[in-house]
Amino acid sequence: SEQLELFINEHLKMVETLPDHAAVMTVELRQSPKFMREYQAAGFGAYLKLLAEIIESGQAKGLFRRDLVPWLTARALFGMLDEMALMWVLGRNFDLKETGRVVHDVFLNGTLQKKE
Repeated sequence: SEQLELFINEHLKMVETLPDHAAVMTVELRQSPKFMREYQAAGFGAYLKLLAEIIESGQAKGLFRRDLVPWLTARALFGMLDEMALMWVLGRNFDLKETGRVVHDVFLNGTLQKKE
């Protein structure tokens, strides 16, 4: 869980400190479906692999459910982060540190009310 929180916070810190890079990843690349089909993003693949490995490690430690598919779960979390980055890059200024906390919480705990 701590590794996951660190990953989330580092991703959002990158968005804040390198907004031009974030804009390219979240806005510009989406404008060309042909580019997205043909683009072989080795770095992006490694990024998702790192996230999947964090999930696998959490599964091995009994922190995360074993029925989760790590690569798919990594993509789902990346989708959450990517959407927050897109909103921020498009000028919706909000606290990315708080956003990281919320994303981490929702990802780990879901949205269902806990039963007492």
